[in-house]
Amino acid sequence: MEVIEMEKQVFIDKKVVTAEYLQQKASEIVNLQQELKVTVDYLSVINYLAIKKDEFATSYFIKNGSLSNLTDSLENLEKALNQISSDICPDM
Repeated sequence: MEVIEMEKQVFIDKKVVTAEYLQQKASEIVNLQQELKVTVDYLSVINYLAIKKDEFATSYFIKNGSLSNLTDSLENLEKALNQISSDICPDM
């Protein structure tokens, strides 16, 4: 009698999860991580300017729309992470 070892399979929405699929999701997360790092760096600069009481630079940052851009970037990151989460675990 021959014993055959079966490889376990994982399914998402009744589809087999492949290594390529996991690699794609990991790549998406790494890209979002880089975008988040840029956003954090941006916030660090703003914090530094506020600590140094650089009113001109802080005011310029707010008036030229950069604060709105930063908010948009964070909202995009939130949506993208939510999508990846839904792709990986749709029931959550």
